[in-house]
Amino acid sequence: MLLKKIGGNWHNVDIWQGFIIGYKSGGVIVIAIDRPAVEEFYIPFYDFGGFKIDDGALYLKNNQDEISRLDLLSLREEKKLPALEKFPGYDFEAVGPIEKAVTFPGLKEEPRAVDANEKITVVAYKQLGIDFFLTGAFEKIFHYDFPGYSFIDDIKLEDDKLYIADVFGLRILDISDLENPVLDDRLTFAKGWAKDSVVYGRYVIVADVLGIKIYDKDKDFILTGKIESNRNRIAKVVTDGFYAFLSCEASGLKIADLSRIEEPRLVSGIVLPQGVWDCAVCGNHVYLAAYTQGLIKVDFTDIKNLEQTESFGSGEEFIGIYVNEKAVFAACSYGGFRILDHSLGLISSVSGIEGRCWTILERNGFLFAAVGQGGIYVYDVKNLKKPILVNRLKAGDARDIVIQGSYLYTAAGQEGLLVYDISDVKDIKYNKKIPSAAFTRGIMVDESYIYKADGDGGIEVYEK
Repeated sequence: MLLKKIGGNWHNVDIWQGFIIGYKSGGVIVIAIDRPAVEEFYIPFYDFGGFKIDDGALYLKNNQDEISRLDLLSLREEKKLPALEKFPGYDFEAVGPIEKAVTFPGLKEEPRAVDANEKITVVAYKQLGIDFFLTGAFEKIFHYDFPGYSFIDDIKLEDDKLYIADVFGLRILDISDLENPVLDDRLTFAKGWAKDSVVYGRYVIVADVLGIKIYDKDKDFILTGKIESNRNRIAKVVTDGFYAFLSCEASGLKIADLSRIEEPRLVSGIVLPQGVWDCAVCGNHVYLAAYTQGLIKVDFTDIKNLEQTESFGSGEEFIGIYVNEKAVFAACSYGGFRILDHSLGLISSVSGIEGRCWTILERNGFLFAAVGQGGIYVYDVKNLKKPILVNRLKAGDARDIVIQGSYLYTAAGQEGLLVYDISDVKDIKYNKKIPSAAFTRGIMVDESYIYKADGDGGIEVYEK
């Protein structure tokens, strides 16, 4: 059962009697923003085709033209989410971003969305901000640019507010004074593109294109701390003691001090031109999968003075790494995987795998490799010099894997999250699926929850 939805791109937005209603990757969200405390309701809805508000009800359509209905009047009066009902036969007209071209002078490019009232016409572009025109005369009166990055999908003009469905979430622009618009970003605290997550005590650390966000599990996953920059593009996060090791696809390795969880801060790092796609900690060393720069071993005994000790390069793309007391296991993209000793000396190599090898993991003498559309390969590596293929699973677009007990969890792209019973690795059995309306890239599992990183769909938290 889905317990919490954190973040996610907004794609559509509308207003009805104190509710802001929109679709963000994975489902429909209803926000009561005019109450003393903002209340948020989330309705998982896959295969979204559009929504319409009519006579106190929200009608949802999927891509098979099946209609469902949610009673908004009941939600407003009883302040609890009613059941979503099938409602066949309703005359539905899908809504969404304006698709027709607007041709009046002064446009920067073809608009992404347009809305108007009797005074102004608002034109929103994908990434070039928002233009305001006098309705009818089409005289430009103002242009607004967002601070930092934005990618608009839809807008809704209501009184002196402009509601914006954006890659960062719902953004609200107060336009009561067009010469001094005020951006309300209260509801974009989880902005970013979630790629990975890790459990750190009572906290969940989420890696995204902007940095890391830290949420408190014991307080309904409220945002506790963050490190944010347009320069990071963090793909993976690994914790060790009071430190978080951040794999930055754009800039290399960064290390954050988590001793004050509300105010995490960067304390060290290594600049690598090809970036770091994954890392693993073993003892006082961190091993880096540094794309075409190869594998790099770094001593962090002195956290502020990192020392590179060994490296291994073969010109291939190293994008995943796992280290235990036995060896170093490295995923090298379309080149399969490599097994190395702790000094990064090559022990064995496996190529000819169908798919791109993203993530690699060893358990009890068996190696599991997530190879994208090639699924999951399983090798017997009790003899590290001679890996033997023992099984292969079709597992969507397998990107990430976690093993807990006798179960294997895999992030399977558009298939969502797939779970397998691996009690017998030669006879692996499918267990269950958690679907995704986005693209599941990363997963994490603890004693109580499953965390699913869905890129533009944000983070979803499920009961195990």
